[in-house]
Amino acid sequence: MEIQSNNIAKSLKEPHQWVPWRADKQDNGKTTKIPMNCHTGGNGSSTNPSTWGSFNDALKACKRYDFTGIGFVITKNDPFVGIDLDNCRNPETGKIDQWAKDAMDLFKSYTEVSPSGTGLHIFVKGKKPGSKSHIQHP
Repeated sequence: MEIQSNNIAKSLKEPHQWVPWRADKQDNGKTTKIPMNCHTGGNGSSTNPSTWGSFNDALKACKRYDFTGIGFVITKNDPFVGIDLDNCRNPETGKIDQWAKDAMDLFKSYTEVSPSGTGLHIFVKGKKPGSKSHIQHP
């Protein structure tokens, strides 16, 4: 997977909240992201900041250890939230459903393809209205 680093906003690159990750295909066929350590190439953690690094640290570790990609860790103390759009993209053709395109147009922010290839993640500045916020698309 080629990382399009020029497409990532500077404000998202600045915090040292980046981890490389490797894809792990589960028994149920879903692919998950396993966080790896920016500094050692060993196991990382989405809850342990000592395994995180700068954007460049994560990028270098990804290349050095041949990981799948890099990811941004969202914490309760920063101004970012993630929007997860499921089942909106055809992984073979790359075609995105209109409702997801509308969401991308609405937020006008950095968007990436999910590990499964069937969804999208949009990162924006904002605050969630509660501990969990789920909206089901019809």
